[in-house]
Amino acid sequence: MNKFIVKPDESDLAERKRILQAFIEERERQHVTQTEFASRMQIPKQSLSRMEQAVQDPHLFTLQRYASVLHKRLVFQLVDIEDA
Repeated sequence: MNKFIVKPDESDLAERKRILQAFIEERERQHVTQTEFASRMQIPKQSLSRMEQAVQDPHLFTLQRYASVLHKRLVFQLVDIEDA
């Protein structure tokens, strides 16, 4: 069985950091501390911190929950690589 492992390129990593930064900025704009936000998400503060620092790659569901707690909705778009 052949397994393909695709490593993210620089643009993928930059996009991930941009998305995480947008979450952090919105949380801070709403004047919510990491401690309070982690409580609202019902996760340990350490998990939130690792996610915001891009140490831990969050699951899609976790990002959707993060957005929901901010009273936002996460929107995804599938585009051709040439268009990105």
